[in-house]
Amino acid sequence: MKKTLILAAFGILTTLAFRTSHSFLISKILDTPKSEIIVPAGFKAEILGADLGATRHMVVSKNGVIYAKLSKLKDGKGMVKLTDTKKDGKIDLTEYFGDYTGTGVTIKNGYLYASSNKGVFRYKLDDKENIINTDAPEKIIDGLVDKGRDNAKPFVLDNAGNIYVTVGSYNDPCREPGTGNGINPCTILDSAGGIWRFKADMANQSYSDGKLYATGLKNAVGIAWNNKTNTLFATVHGRGQFHDFYSQYYTPKQSQELPAETLYELHEGDDAGWPYVYYDQFQ
Repeated sequence: MKKTLILAAFGILTTLAFRTSHSFLISKILDTPKSEIIVPAGFKAEILGADLGATRHMVVSKNGVIYAKLSKLKDGKGMVKLTDTKKDGKIDLTEYFGDYTGTGVTIKNGYLYASSNKGVFRYKLDDKENIINTDAPEKIIDGLVDKGRDNAKPFVLDNAGNIYVTVGSYNDPCREPGTGNGINPCTILDSAGGIWRFKADMANQSYSDGKLYATGLKNAVGIAWNNKTNTLFATVHGRGQFHDFYSQYYTPKQSQELPAETLYELHEGDDAGWPYVYYDQFQ
């Protein structure tokens, strides 16, 4: 059976046709010709669209419509919708909507959910999973920390009516600015450096309506729900800058390679350790 692998990032979409039982979403770099995309035997690369803007996460509807979130506004809009109206494998309709930037987007229970850098919106879908009114999203969550750095709000929904939202830390090592002194205790963890749980169908929620589900996560950009184990998984961008202030302990090479980029299975109340501990893949 022929399936499609979609590659998307930084304004270009590429598909790979192949025979398998799954489909995946991965990313590629802008301005890479499809002839330079190396694929295994049986795969074929084809560019679906280019110059789309700064695409981040994306989702494909049951009818093959692609929705991609943009981290920068393009012509004043923060999301792009790509449609193959002729059903010939070619995107022939590109539409932009939404006046906010962000990262996360998914479809669940008749809604398209999309995140800004401060919260999450949702759009009601029709039975073909087209947005009924792109100008009237419902604000689900607002007021999350956004200080410009690591401010993406990736999210995922479980099957019990909950939504889990990453709030990354704007202070890489939780350190006093311009010094090598750590903030101890790290008060940033009160509102960042973790994943918060909210209700997926409740409007206008803020921190007080949610619950800190897992902490000690510098910036969990990759986040997914395992429907078989009913558990949360996250990939985490860890802290850096070891050599900057602690050259007596770390070489420049170690500063580049540590800490390891980690994958976690998370449960309520878990603490992954940031900023106090990190995983060293060499020990």
